[in-house]
Amino acid sequence: MKKAIVLAVCLLLVGLLAVNGTLAQGLSDLFADLSNLFTTGGAPKQDTEGELDVRLVYQKRNADGTALVGEGTPEQLAPARYGADFTWDDKVTIDNVQLWDDSKIIGAVDKFTSVSNEGKTPAYIRTAFALDKYAYQNEIIHLNFNTACESFQFHEWREINIKGRPYMMMVVTCLEELPVNKTTPPMLLQVAMSRDVTNADLANISADFLLIKTMAIESDVFVEKVDGVEQKMSAEKALEMALPLNNLQPFQ
Repeated sequence: MKKAIVLAVCLLLVGLLAVNGTLAQGLSDLFADLSNLFTTGGAPKQDTEGELDVRLVYQKRNADGTALVGEGTPEQLAPARYGADFTWDDKVTIDNVQLWDDSKIIGAVDKFTSVSNEGKTPAYIRTAFALDKYAYQNEIIHLNFNTACESFQFHEWREINIKGRPYMMMVVTCLEELPVNKTTPPMLLQVAMSRDVTNADLANISADFLLIKTMAIESDVFVEKVDGVEQKMSAEKALEMALPLNNLQPFQ
């Protein structure tokens, strides 16, 4: 039985060409608006029958913070501003998601990242986030994930190699089937840059320091017999069969 898999790719690209001078002098050159940073890496690849079609979706809070809206013109990514008493665990719950406390940090960028099923069949979803290892180890780029959402399982970070460069990858498994014309809750919520970043740090970060790839399988074709009765496999079991974590290399 054919088990179709589809992948959609989003690369986070940042121009790190102008690294001369002080950090303050270089910021306008180093950090373009996020429309240049988060770019779609081509149309999603579909199975031959055209049943699967998943897309990465980005949103942000509206001006008064009461609702999520389309990303529109993205904000700039620059070193955040926060006091000595701020920690990355300082979050407040807004509409069932935990966001960094706006009263304590300025410069965190909304990047509510979800997956939309625009195909013809329900799907199980697994999404990979790869962050440049230098940025990860030196806490230069901070990612606020929606870890309180019970719809997701957030797996441990592990090191991988992408085109000869080390990255740290986290895989997020959606534990529920994604019906046609529906969208998952957001997995990633916000992105922020450390206030302590230096030009030396920037010179050591890959130009594409964050990569995101979402993967989907047709949930209807993954069945098993339980007490002699066929039933649909769980998302965890089906995804582990089709896209096993221990040798998952989505960015190759």
